Amino acid sequence: MSTGALLRHHASGAAVDRHLADQLLLPLSVAAKPSRFTVEQATRHLETNAWVIRELGVAEIVVHPMQSGTVEVVVAPQAPRIQT
Repeated sequence: MSTGALLRHHASGAAVDRHLADQLLLPLSVAAKPSRFTVEQATRHLETNAWVIRELGVAEIVVHPMQSGTVEVVVAPQAPRIQT
C-alpha cells in the first residue's frame, strides 16, 4: 500500500481497506454469527464476491453507503441447506 493510499484509508475512518474487504466475505459467510464492518469504498471485487456468495445461498450480504462516505458491509450466514 502506498503512503497516499494509507493516508486516504486512515482519513476515511473505515475499519477495513478496500482491497481487503472482498477477501473477508467468504470466511465471514461461514461464521457462526452475523458480522459487519466498514470499508472506505465498495470495489467491483467486493460487489462481485457479495453477489456470488448470495447466489450460492451461503450468506446474505448487504453493501450500503453511509452518510460519512464510507460503506457498511453486513454479512449474515445462512443455515446450511440439506439436500435429500
